[in-house]
This record gives sequence, C-alpha cells and structure tokens, in this order.
Amino acid sequence: VIQFERMKKFNSAKELATAANLDITRYKRFEAGIKYYHLEAEELARVAGVLNIPVEMFATEKGAPVFGNW
Repeated sequence: VIQFERMKKFNSAKELATAANLDITRYKRFEAGIKYYHLEAEELARVAGVLNIPVEMFATEKGAPVFGNW
C-alpha cells in the first residue's frame, strides 16, 4: 500500500525519505516489508504528512507496513 501511495507523488523511496526527513535505508526496508524493519510513530506521522494520508492506511499500530489485499 505504501509503495503505491508513494509512487503517486514521488519517483523513488529516496525522494520520500528525504522529504519526510527519514533514514533512506530504514525507509526502503520498511517499504519493502523486510521483517523487523518497522517505523516509529513519529516517523510514520512524517510520512503520512508528506503523503497527506492517514497512518492507518499504510501501517499497523506497531509500525509494520500494511500489504493490502491484492
């Protein structure tokens, strides 16, 4: 879900991470859904603010990415 939303406004994960002031590697691992790479609440809030979507749309309460039903 987060990758789809990110692609609407940014060409790369690096661009979004820079705009949200996040560590690029950490964000890329979150977006890829790599196990144990969750984002903290303040990091999720920054991503949500940049994308203008609610956190619940792309992350769980524990900071894991939501994968959606494809």
